[in-house]
Amino acid sequence: MPNAIDTKKYAFSGNARKELRKELHIPQNAFVLGHIGRLCPQKNQGFLIDVFREVLRQDKNAVLVLTGDGPDKELLQARTIAQGVAQRVVFTGQRSDAERLYSAFDCFLLPSNYEGLPVVGVEAQCAGLPCLFSDKVTPEVKLTGTAQLLPLGSPHDWACAVMCCRGMRNTDAPQQLVRKGFDITRSAGQLMEFYLNVNKTP
Repeated sequence: MPNAIDTKKYAFSGNARKELRKELHIPQNAFVLGHIGRLCPQKNQGFLIDVFREVLRQDKNAVLVLTGDGPDKELLQARTIAQGVAQRVVFTGQRSDAERLYSAFDCFLLPSNYEGLPVVGVEAQCAGLPCLFSDKVTPEVKLTGTAQLLPLGSPHDWACAVMCCRGMRNTDAPQQLVRKGFDITRSAGQLMEFYLNVNKTP
């Protein structure tokens, strides 16, 4: 069964976008890059900070939001200072309202060093976000047409891809995920039908 989600919950909300940006002290007109994940070597947030430095050279009003906690937190905070981007990076810590965060983002990035099919990738696409994944993520993550897989070599290349994502939010994304079987309601029904058929087997 696919990594199904509640597509209604993760659909884009203009109200959530406005409220969360206000809560995080992010200007409503800022271009926001977002990431949700454990702060650890696997997720490769250090590379993401390097990408963001390149983005800032093209858009000085950009903001990077890193949501999550983990062993690399202090190292990553130090890296933002060393790169001169600390004033434009928001560390939110662990949060339980990912659906609101996706609405506040303009682009989602997951430059993992290795990854299966990440649920956050499904959620972010459900919110209509253009998503950039490393090519270490399984290609099955490309579900809605707004996802790209990129090699991890060049922060500059990633930054250029980010800038090309502006204004690309996909409002039909929840329906696309439903059609592909990634809606939790439909998947639950399919799973129930599977177990009923198993029980009928002599």
